[in-house]
Formats: sequence, structure tokens, C-alpha cells
Amino acid sequence: MTAQTLEPAKSRAIFLDRDGTLGGAGGFCHPDEFEFYEFTFEAIKLVNQAGFKAVVITNQSRIAKGQITFPQLENSINRLNLNLERHGATLDAWFVCPHQRSDHCNCKKPQPGLFLRAAQKLEIDLQNSFMIGDHGENDMLVAASVSCKPILVLTGLGRGSTGEFRHTWDSIEPAFVAENVLEAVKWILEI
Repeated sequence: MTAQTLEPAKSRAIFLDRDGTLGGAGGFCHPDEFEFYEFTFEAIKLVNQAGFKAVVITNQSRIAKGQITFPQLENSINRLNLNLERHGATLDAWFVCPHQRSDHCNCKKPQPGLFLRAAQKLEIDLQNSFMIGDHGENDMLVAASVSCKPILVLTGLGRGSTGEFRHTWDSIEPAFVAENVLEAVKWILEI
């Protein structure tokens, strides 16, 4: 009789877009000015308490365009992480695409590169994970491409994604449409 090796169980994750989902006003917000929505703190804390990995996946093409620098973004991430800690919440990781569309990278949403990298590095089960974002064309399409459950929030660009821009992602039906990230997280924890 041979001993069987059991694969360690993979983690479930809630992937989160940054701009328009966790804070900011949708669209571009300079890293020095970006602030979380007030309800984001409770949302991340609930993700932590439920045992999910909380992972930010964000496109930051203004780095490639020379409008901001990677160190500016890193400083912002450090500031935001400290602010979360003060509220008893933690993000497990940030994955950033610094490219613009013309770079034809595999990491700029809706391309799956950052999700695949996160899944490998953090041992995440993508099929049992969720993506919360406000941008149908990027966030919902990439979620479907990596078999995550897509959840659209109406903050940021969310209302436009359900209206005038719905045609850009009409092949995808979100698992849920939430007013904001807190409502989205509560929905996940109830299913």
C-alpha cells in the first residue's frame, strides 16, 4: 500500500478593483489623493474575518504614460495599508499592471495575467473566488475569463457599466450587482 499525498487546500479570494470600487471617484485619482470610501474598511474587515484572501488587482496605466511613478503608487499603497490596519482590516496583496493598452501585456485587465500570478503566488482557487469591480469591460470580463464569480458595484464607473457601456461586456452576466463593495461582500458571505 502506498501513501497518498494530499494537496494542501487552496484559499478562496475576493479580488478587488481599486479605483471606483474601494475608493476614489471613478476614473483617475492621483495616488497621493486616493482615499478609501468609508464603507471599505468594514468590507475588508468582513473579508478577513470570513477567511478569504483580500487581493487588489488594479490597472495603473498612468505609470507607463509618465503621469505618475511606481514609487508614488507604492507610497500610496503603504499609506492605504496603514489606514486599513488602523481600522482592523488587512489586504493580503496588491497586484498592479503599470502598462497601457498599446503595450499588449498579459496583465492589464481584462487580460488574466495578474489573476494567474496571484493564484499561483497565494495558492488561490480561482473557481471558488470572486471579483468585485466597477468596470464591466475590465473587471467583469477578466473575472469570467479566469472562472471567478463577477460582482459589479455601482460606485465609480458602475452605473455607466450597466447603462451606456453595457454593450462592451454584454456576453457576461454578473453574479450580483451591488450598490457598493460592502453590500457585495455581505452578499458573498450570505451565499
